[in-house]
Amino acid sequence: QVFQLYWDLGIRITEGFKGSINGNYLHIPEDVAKNRTARDVRIAPHQADTIHQLQSKYREINCSKDHIKGYSDMFRKALRECGIDSAKHFHCLRHSYALRRRIETNGNYQQVADELGHKDVSVTLKYQRCDKKKLLDDFPSYKEILESLENGMIKGVSTKNHSTKSYYT
Repeated sequence: QVFQLYWDLGIRITEGFKGSINGNYLHIPEDVAKNRTARDVRIAPHQADTIHQLQSKYREINCSKDHIKGYSDMFRKALRECGIDSAKHFHCLRHSYALRRRIETNGNYQQVADELGHKDVSVTLKYQRCDKKKLLDDFPSYKEILESLENGMIKGVSTKNHSTKSYYT
């Protein structure tokens, strides 16, 4: 549930522990955000439940930084057990989110930058440099969208069934 949460939301690891739930949003205050700019991330009810569980366990152990780091260690262990390159790290879930949103927004880097909490869109542009073959391997359901982007002919393709934001519709 935790890995899925971070993959779906694209938040930084500390933001899930230190943010606060306000209705349908995870509020990330400026003292928690890396760029010192507060932002709100829309969440679904099941995600709020996962965040509540995360934060409850975090408070039980007196808000230890080692507790947060433990999730990163668990992620690497899970990758090894699945036979996936263990050089990957927890932050890769955020990178996956950014790539998916880049595709879903038809390359709207400003929107993706806003969602990720980047002050400068140039930070987000690094997601432009990705291998198309690897994207098709990682996101086969986006084949038609990727081909449309490559050809400069965006077709009317719905991502509703594949989107990280599909639970809002």
